[in-house]
Amino acid sequence: LGVMSYTDSARTGQSRCEATEWQSDSSLTCKTARGTGGTEPVAITAGVRVGTVTEAVSYDAPTLDSITNNLDGEPQDVTGHANVAAVGGVEIVLYGESMALDSYTARSRVGQTGCEASEWASDSSLVCKTAGGVVGTLRVAVTAGARVGSVTEAVSYDVPMLAGGLDLSF
Repeated sequence: LGVMSYTDSARTGQSRCEATEWQSDSSLTCKTARGTGGTEPVAITAGVRVGTVTEAVSYDAPTLDSITNNLDGEPQDVTGHANVAAVGGVEIVLYGESMALDSYTARSRVGQTGCEASEWASDSSLVCKTAGGVVGTLRVAVTAGARVGSVTEAVSYDVPMLAGGLDLSF
């Protein structure tokens, strides 16, 4: 890397480090930009020469810690599960970590069906408007960039009822 600070840049994936600091002829400190990609290469420029290492940095996959059935509800640990109407259209809030940097990167689904709408709230929460369903207790998955985090048996649908309250479960 040179005998003094000739190294002017480093990158992780396609993003330039927010800050670089030359340490010695064999080390450099890079403050990485936030990201949601998979495993990324690192490139260092020393003078006019560039060196790269593939699969050098990776970003955490999203994790789900709790779910609530509405925007004002108390979050439930995901070891329990949220129950929603079979007709769908119910907003559930998914809480966790590494859920993306902005609204364009985060998506969610219940079972194999994408949410009717996924609204990014922060790096730690996402609102999912559920689609209709009738099949038992399902997995919830959050996709942030190239990473997916999921939890099993997180959401269940109400049992269909006839008018008058007759239970149709078998």
